Amino acid sequence: MKEYLAKIDWNNTLKNKRATECWNILKSEIDCVVDKFVPLKKQGKRSKKNHLSKEAIRKIKYKQIIWKRYRHNGSEEDYSIYKEALNQATAEIRNS
Repeated sequence: MKEYLAKIDWNNTLKNKRATECWNILKSEIDCVVDKFVPLKKQGKRSKKNHLSKEAIRKIKYKQIIWKRYRHNGSEEDYSIYKEALNQATAEIRNS
C-alpha cells in the first residue's frame, strides 16, 4: 500500500485544486488502495468444544454464574461457593 501510494504523483494530481477537491481525490485513492490491498475477514463459525463433556460445560457455566454473583455482592460466602464451583469445574475439565 505504501509503495502504491508513493508512486502517485501527488503534486500534479492535486495542483490548482481547492481543498475539498484535493480531499475527495485523496479519499478516493485511499479507498481504492484499501479495497485492493486489505483482505476481508471471513466470518468463522465458532467451533464447539468437542473435547469437553456436557457435564464439564455445565459446571463451567455454573462457575461463571457464581463468579458474577460474587462480583456483584462481594461476600465471603459467595467467594467460597465460587471456589468450590471452580474446583469442581477444573476437575471435570481434567477428567474429560
